[in-house]
Amino acid sequence: MNIPLTPISSQNIHQVNLTISGPDTPVLYINKGDTVEWLAEMVANISPESRQKYTENPVLRLLSALDPLNNILGWDGGLLAPGQIYQRQFIQDGEYLYSDGLGHTERVVVGGRQLFLPLIRR
Repeated sequence: MNIPLTPISSQNIHQVNLTISGPDTPVLYINKGDTVEWLAEMVANISPESRQKYTENPVLRLLSALDPLNNILGWDGGLLAPGQIYQRQFIQDGEYLYSDGLGHTERVVVGGRQLFLPLIRR
């Protein structure tokens, strides 16, 4: 089985909160070598019984569109209980689609970001 391991990073971290209504950052632009950290939402004002339910049976599952069993650029963050974090470093330029297990599809764009400024002639 092909399971690439990603070192834990403490610099150039971009955070995305995974909420019931979808990730709070639909498109995230980062540089090559940067790390994305997904945090499963801690729902405020939730009963202890409901919190226990979501901890025992998480509904958020972070999964890339690339099959991690066939492509080392893909990932499966697993089921995330409220408050859990999944972190991944992106070492290759490209566009990476992922879903959160609740029907939302978002993307991370690595490198290739261009800034176009207007040219003014005198």
